[in-house]
Amino acid sequence: MADTKTRKKTNKRRRSASRAPALSQFHRALLDRMPPFYQKHRTLILDFVRPALIALVILILFLSLHHTNSMQNYGIDVSEYQGKIEWSEVADSGVSFAIIRCGFSSYEDGEIHKDDTFKRNMRWARFYAVHRGVYFRSNAITEEEAVEEAEFVLDCVGHAKLDYPIFIDVEDSNTESSGRADGLTVEERTAVVKAFCSTIEEAGYDAGVYSNAWYLANMVDPTELADYAFWVAEYVDGSTLSTWTGDWTLWQYTQEGEVDGIDGYVDLDRYPT
Repeated sequence: MADTKTRKKTNKRRRSASRAPALSQFHRALLDRMPPFYQKHRTLILDFVRPALIALVILILFLSLHHTNSMQNYGIDVSEYQGKIEWSEVADSGVSFAIIRCGFSSYEDGEIHKDDTFKRNMRWARFYAVHRGVYFRSNAITEEEAVEEAEFVLDCVGHAKLDYPIFIDVEDSNTESSGRADGLTVEERTAVVKAFCSTIEEAGYDAGVYSNAWYLANMVDPTELADYAFWVAEYVDGSTLSTWTGDWTLWQYTQEGEVDGIDGYVDLDRYPT
């Protein structure tokens, strides 16, 4: 019995010993496939790569902590009209969120266009931890067109994580109110907004409607849209909206804001405190 146990232990040691060279041979074969420069300077390269990777991780963590912004009550909404934005400067200036335009439909024929800066703005806003929402300037005149616009937005957004809703922007197309959607009735316009918002919500995102306070009170039925977020534009002095008495998620309080990293004026927004 003892001899059997001894033989088993001996065999086990032999099997282990036979595997060790195979593993070593594998590593040597792998090393032989490396470029000669790597083989010669392997230790030096690894000594450089390890601290470089550690430094990169520390830098990413620092940027993440530095730009958390603690959800400050201060944001912007941007489009291609702001040109190339320096998002690092925007974040450093204290901006905590941005509502980024995805695109628009023409007030003449309803053709949908993508905002040329959307992808860049979304990518760099995220990199600098600026919380993101999205808006689309609509000129839909039917519920079917509104659904098409919403599907376009969802396609642009992809699976991006958003911190604020996706808004449909409805307002007069120009000072003459000569756009294709300007002649809609309150009921028709409300139905358009609901079709857009319900499509967005079915995809798992929060939805909302943007316009100025007068337009929201008179050109759509706000009671029919109570399930959605209201982003209200009203340029008044003071700390709160004056003519809009309903609930609101965002208030666009000026269109002449100045923010580091953006050339020219930009809209400024805040949320309730």
